[in-house]
Amino acid sequence: MTFKQSQSYLALFFLIHVSGSAQHIDPLGNPVFDKSGKELYRLHANFGVLEGSSVLRRDKEFKKKTGNRNFFTFNVEGKNVHHQLTVGNFPTKFSSFTLNKELYDAARWNITVPDTGGRVSMFAGRVTNNTFSISGERSSPIENRDIQSDNDWFMAGVRAEANLGAYGISIANLPEFILPLPRLGLSYVNRFFTNYDLTRSHNPLQGVTINNPPSEIFLRFRDASPEDDGGAEIFEVKAFMDSILEYNVKGGREPPGILALPHDSIRGTQSRSANNEGFFTYRFFIFNSQDIKNIRFEIDIANDYLVEISTDNKNFQLELSAEGNIKDGSNRRTRKFYYGELTDETTLGIDLQTTLLGFSLSAERSWYAKTKQYPILKGKRTSDSVSAWFIDVNRNFGPITWRSEYTRIDPFYSATSFIDDNDDDDPYADSREPEILIVGNTRDDIDGDRVKDWNDDFLLFFANPPKFRLGLNRESIDFNNNGEPDNLEDDDRPNYRLDYDEGSSGHHTYLKFELPFISSLSVIPGYYEKHLTLDKKSASGWYNITSFTPKSIPNFGTIIFRHTFRRSRDMIPDDVVIRTTGQLIKDELTLQNYLGNIFTMIIDYQNVKNLTIRSQFKYQHDILFHTRQRVIDTALINQIRYEYKPRDDLTIAPAFRSDRTIGYMRPFNEGKSIDVNRNAYILTLVHQVAEQLQLSAGAQYMTWRNLNNVAQHYNRTVSFFELVLQGSAMGQQIGLLITLDYIIQNFVEPTGGGERETKIAVSLFLL
Repeated sequence: MTFKQSQSYLALFFLIHVSGSAQHIDPLGNPVFDKSGKELYRLHANFGVLEGSSVLRRDKEFKKKTGNRNFFTFNVEGKNVHHQLTVGNFPTKFSSFTLNKELYDAARWNITVPDTGGRVSMFAGRVTNNTFSISGERSSPIENRDIQSDNDWFMAGVRAEANLGAYGISIANLPEFILPLPRLGLSYVNRFFTNYDLTRSHNPLQGVTINNPPSEIFLRFRDASPEDDGGAEIFEVKAFMDSILEYNVKGGREPPGILALPHDSIRGTQSRSANNEGFFTYRFFIFNSQDIKNIRFEIDIANDYLVEISTDNKNFQLELSAEGNIKDGSNRRTRKFYYGELTDETTLGIDLQTTLLGFSLSAERSWYAKTKQYPILKGKRTSDSVSAWFIDVNRNFGPITWRSEYTRIDPFYSATSFIDDNDDDDPYADSREPEILIVGNTRDDIDGDRVKDWNDDFLLFFANPPKFRLGLNRESIDFNNNGEPDNLEDDDRPNYRLDYDEGSSGHHTYLKFELPFISSLSVIPGYYEKHLTLDKKSASGWYNITSFTPKSIPNFGTIIFRHTFRRSRDMIPDDVVIRTTGQLIKDELTLQNYLGNIFTMIIDYQNVKNLTIRSQFKYQHDILFHTRQRVIDTALINQIRYEYKPRDDLTIAPAFRSDRTIGYMRPFNEGKSIDVNRNAYILTLVHQVAEQLQLSAGAQYMTWRNLNNVAQHYNRTVSFFELVLQGSAMGQQIGLLITLDYIIQNFVEPTGGGERETKIAVSLFLL
């Protein structure tokens, strides 16, 4: 007698076929392609009893055939229904809170019905990141070898959206009223862990845990607000195993072996507490852990607490956190939770957009659920869910535009696996920028060399540094008061929407007045608030932006005046990450209570063709009430550039740019004053030798002077040559790029040393 092991088998094959003599046959015996082909990409997952695995293979040709994008998209146009299938690595967005992520090794199927405005999108993929090599912030695919895995995280989701149209309402002889119905979207995404073994779960799309049951569990108690007293106070901890009370620990009167060493806590007659940076840990021994199905803790706790759990006393996960910085014991209660290992995460959401009586409305309500299981086959599974939502309303009233929004994200809405940290708003997560940027280099790095344009040779002529942009428009205001314009800021948190993070809420309202009696004058007043749910920290502020942009002055050009006023109070730290170095810059709350004024003027001479003469000036005056200081920051930028074309195929452009920055504080502090001058002399040449051949060259001489520290003075000389050739080779359109850089940078002081660098690069591109 032969027993055959039952199994579930999922496979995905992606083929590019070339000329051959045999057909490709599927498992049913059907011919699939007319010719056999070279397999470019394969994802194969096998779920079985006691065994299973996944295999992924990406041929080196796959990246080239996709133009370095690492995904293929097939469009199938039907008469009434359109289909789109995408395979590989690609970004997908469902909504602000359910999914906005770059998917690895996935397949997505979009079905669109144009006549009704309906669409269904489905995807599935393996999101274990072991098929790309990552160095710093660059990533590149692993190619030409099988990547086998016995344990993986998978993600699958579906979204349906439709325009519900309009509904006519008639009452008696009154005119019919048309009620517009919203465009409605429903999203569901599940991320689950699998070891491909059906003995742990009969459903291959349900997560499992492969951890061994623990021999001991550690609970660590800390102060949620270490900057003040009033941290965690524990009166009693009970541990139930299969509903049987095994431990009953009284705070301050713990039996031997429960209180782990070391600890920094305060023992009371009825409790034990931890303040500031103090902590203490309880150890619970689990006997016969293979024979029980659940462990439940009940903790009598008060004040501003954090409770963390671990099975090795090293890697702790947050389990409980107090709401508000309570210090008087008024929040004392018994909190309950089950121990378990993460198996699934789920987001579920509904969103809508509609217009009614001139009001445009968009809103979303979403839920995030986390499922844990005691790590045996029939261990207890528990799920906890939290929610997030927002509503955004705007309307025009003639020359007045009004917009308001309210957002709330509950504590523990930790959807970092579903929402990428993508501050530069490109198709790639900040932690996985590709080695070669393909889709839209960032707005501040147009050549994709990961050097910001305002510090990049030649490109510095066109780009202004972030501090100059503060207050130029509403998007460039530093609402979170950490010194960076919000639209240029980079952090290490998922980008849900605006400046909101897990455990925060707030609202923002502003008006825009286009004054009809004064042409080109606009006024934008606004107010915003943000609150942290688990802490008594908040931020709020008033602001106003007054802009005067008159029409072009005959025989001259344009002049722009802008004034930004801000009054802000902010006790929420917002740290910044420098992506190129990974450096974390802490927000020291320097602007926690301040009044700011920024005046900007831009003069642009436009009367001569191909001649650019621009002067930009910024004056910023901040009053820091909490330190009784005044901060003055000024910047002056002058630019001159002329494009000379002796003939149609040749452009010669000399240019000059000067940047002067002066900043100081009152009372005066020489150590914190700034006086920097940068001058750049630039000459570029572009020669279109032939339709397919272009030569470019450039020379730049730059001086940088810190007038407060002559030891930092330096001069920088750069020479650049480039050849660009496009043509056909072996039936393929090929691009050839050859570049040569020669750089000399010397400090003016003899002891400062210098730099000599030559860069030669030859690149071929498949066009």
